[in-house]
Amino acid sequence: MIDQRYNNLLLITDYSNKAVRTVDVMSQFVGTFVKSDSLQYIRSITQDQKSGDVYVTVPQAVYRVAYIQRIVSMISRSTDSFSYKDSTLLDSLFDWPYELIFITPHTLLVADKDNKKLRLVDMNSDIK
Repeated sequence: MIDQRYNNLLLITDYSNKAVRTVDVMSQFVGTFVKSDSLQYIRSITQDQKSGDVYVTVPQAVYRVAYIQRIVSMISRSTDSFSYKDSTLLDSLFDWPYELIFITPHTLLVADKDNKKLRLVDMNSDIK
């Protein structure tokens, strides 16, 4: 994915190293955007165009990485019971959030793989 703040950077998930990596397309330098044990088995990545914050899915949760501070925080969790719950981000439930993308500046679309549902997240109201 092309970084929305710096067009010469690519943001790439590094599945095995629990990291999001950067690739400078001009210098071809590879760096690390963030590395965290929370990011085990990263599946998908997207970026908020306004804040630059990066969102990733792992089998257990959806995480936000604050762009400037590089702080990783869980915004929604997963269950192992094939159940789902619509609620605020931190209180909602997924069963393997798989892919995600911003479809408007304030709306995140998340594929809830094992529930076979597409979930819309209104980032302004913090309601799913």
